[in-house]
Amino acid sequence: MNKKIMVITGASSGIGLATAKLFAKNGYTVYGLSRRKMNVNEFFEIQADVNDDESVKKAFAEIIEKNGRIDVLINNAGFAMVGAAEESSISQIKTMFETNFFGAIRATNAALPIMRKQRSGRILHTSSILGFLPGPYVTFYGATKHALEGYSESLDHEVRSFGIRSILIEPSFMNTSISAHQSEPDLPIQDYAKKREQMAQIISTGVAESPSPDLVAAKFLEAVESSKPKLRYPVGKDAVRTAPLRRFAPSALFDKIFRSTFKLD
Repeated sequence: MNKKIMVITGASSGIGLATAKLFAKNGYTVYGLSRRKMNVNEFFEIQADVNDDESVKKAFAEIIEKNGRIDVLINNAGFAMVGAAEESSISQIKTMFETNFFGAIRATNAALPIMRKQRSGRILHTSSILGFLPGPYVTFYGATKHALEGYSESLDHEVRSFGIRSILIEPSFMNTSISAHQSEPDLPIQDYAKKREQMAQIISTGVAESPSPDLVAAKFLEAVESSKPKLRYPVGKDAVRTAPLRRFAPSALFDKIFRSTFKLD
């Protein structure tokens, strides 16, 4: 039997690298896409930029030419930014959406024709606990994840009849380098400085004290190999505990708990 073909974006570090290695270990032929050279042995690497239409099309054409199919796509490329909503220019916001949201759409649109032809496939997206929670001081990162959630669930209803599923993985803090690589707001405002710095410290501490990205990788594998996958998979204690609270708690109670947790006056 031919190995299943898996493609993952943002494969050079963190969740992407852990997931690529786990799928390769479990018998998948893995293609990791990243803008920078990885020099890995466990899977095939392709330098590609999810912000660029032609780069994405070229990468997927190469994979399809070599294998004739794609069984799994994981949209993982993304980056974060700490700052109040008022502190980012439209240009900076567009840059974040290009990678975190439109990058996922570019990769999905490149994979869907072959998946429809073969009448099977799994498309998974690295969302976040901020895909279903408010994100004060990480406003636009949260906005990209909220957009991704709406896109993924709608897409799932469109493509199920072709044997394809679109699935969200929603991690809380994970011990990755995301906080070290996050962007700074390009229009900083002094009124927000104290709270912005406080939020950056909360994130940094949360990341340092969190599980390894192997936990998320395992959840990706579970979702891919399940015969009846769910639409959403929260990952990590905070995400698992908070998801039902967000959906079922009275709004006033949720608001009080949320503001207390993040030390918002």
